[in-house]
Amino acid sequence: MSRPMYESKANLKLEYALADQLAGMWRCAFRKLPIRYGVDYIVMRDDQPRAFCELKVREYEMDQLEILGGFMLSLGKWMEGQRLHQATQLPFIVGIQLLDGIWYHQTTDFKFDGMKIAGRTDRGDWQDVEPCILLQRDKFVRLI
Repeated sequence: MSRPMYESKANLKLEYALADQLAGMWRCAFRKLPIRYGVDYIVMRDDQPRAFCELKVREYEMDQLEILGGFMLSLGKWMEGQRLHQATQLPFIVGIQLLDGIWYHQTTDFKFDGMKIAGRTDRGDWQDVEPCILLQRDKFVRLI
């Protein structure tokens, strides 16, 4: 039995808007990937794949990352990005839109700053709590 999809239409709308904004800034195209790839997008320029990308929209500011221990991303997503990099040699990008700007981290070495077990507990789905990697503020480049 497959797991329920918790991604709402509102969340997808925010993600698509972020992808469109990044595409304009980077003069590229973001193509949504099928769920089996484990990450959100492949980034294309001149009809050539350039990177894989996971996008997140969060309701806090970059300064709050220190309090949170860093930006949290599912270890599963991180491992999928690494697997795709190993297969293609394309970098993996984590793009985040926060209340105070848009930031990104691009990696080919997949080093991270820590781990913790975290997730949502309000839906009664035990699989929502999982290992997550932490990326500190200094790993991110501010775009706007």
